[in-house]
Amino acid sequence: MKIGIIGAGQLGRSHALRWRQLGATVDAVYDTVRPSAERLAADVDGTVVDSVEELIRRVDVVDVNTPPTAHREPPVAALQAGRPVVCEKPLARNLADGRAMVEASEATGTPLYVAHVVRFFPEYNHLHSLVANGAIGKPGVYRSSRLGTYPQWGGWFADEAESGGVILDVMIHDFDFARWCCGEVTRIFVRRRRWAGPPPGEHAFALLRFAGGAIGHIEGGWNRPRGIWTTKIEIAGDGGLVEVDNSAPPLALHLHSGNRPPLPVTEDDPYLIELGHFMDCLEGRAQPIVTARDALAALEISLAGMESARTGRAVTLSHGEV
Repeated sequence: MKIGIIGAGQLGRSHALRWRQLGATVDAVYDTVRPSAERLAADVDGTVVDSVEELIRRVDVVDVNTPPTAHREPPVAALQAGRPVVCEKPLARNLADGRAMVEASEATGTPLYVAHVVRFFPEYNHLHSLVANGAIGKPGVYRSSRLGTYPQWGGWFADEAESGGVILDVMIHDFDFARWCCGEVTRIFVRRRRWAGPPPGEHAFALLRFAGGAIGHIEGGWNRPRGIWTTKIEIAGDGGLVEVDNSAPPLALHLHSGNRPPLPVTEDDPYLIELGHFMDCLEGRAQPIVTARDALAALEISLAGMESARTGRAVTLSHGEV
C-alpha cells in the first residue's frame, strides 16, 4: 500500500512513521513549505512532489494533515480520483466544506476516514463498550475535561479563523466521544475566555442536551504549563458510573450493586491502532469505528459551540442543515 502524505508538520510526521510501522510505503510527501516536505521524505524514504495532483497519481491512499481550512480540496480531488482518504480531525473548518467532502465520498463510493483518535485510546474504547453493553444502565450525565498547553508547534493555532481555537481543535474530541456514548446532541451552550499571553491561552465550558434526555458538561482548555495534559471523563447512568482519568487508574467502574477494582487497560499506541484500523477497513477486514458522517456531526456540534460562545446564547443543533 502506497501512502501519500499531505502536510509534513507534526501530525503528518506522526502518521508517516506509523504507516511505516504497519508495513505501508510512504511514497510521496507534499507540503507548501518544501523544506518540511524534504525533511519528512528523507526520514521515510519517500519522494517530495510538487503538487497535490502529482501525489494523488502516485499513491493508493491520501493522508491529509494540513490546517483545517485546507482540508476540502485535496480530499475531494483524491476521492474523485478513486483514492481513499485519511483526514485529520476536524473534518473541515466550516460545515459547507465538511459536507462537500462527505458527499464526494458517498458519490464515488470511496472511503473517507477521519482521525478522531480518542475513539482508539484503549481506555476510551473500553469505556464506550461498557456503556454500549449496559454496564451502567441508561446514561444520564456525561462530564469530561481536556486541559493542556497552548500548542506552540503550530503558529496557526492562534488564529481562530484558521484553527477554530480550543472549541474546534480540542473539545471536538469530547463532542464526538459524547455523541458516540450518549447519542445525538440537540442543544449546546458555551462560555469561553481567551487571553493574549505570553503564552496565549483559552478556556471553555460547554453544556449539552442529548436527544435521549441526558445532559453533558465538557471543559476544554489551553491553560496549562508546557507538557501538562489532564484528561478525564465520567458517564453516570441509573446503574452506576464509569470513568477514565489520566491521573488515576486509567479505567474504573463503580456500580450501585458494588464497586469493582480498576479495569486493566493496555498502553498500546492509539495512533497506530487508528491507522491500523483504517488499513483493516481498506482491506475488507473491518467496518469503520468512526464514519465520515460521525465526523460531520462532531464538526456541527463544535461550530454550534463556537456560535454560542460568540453570541452568548444556546444553539439548537439541526444535524447538518446549517
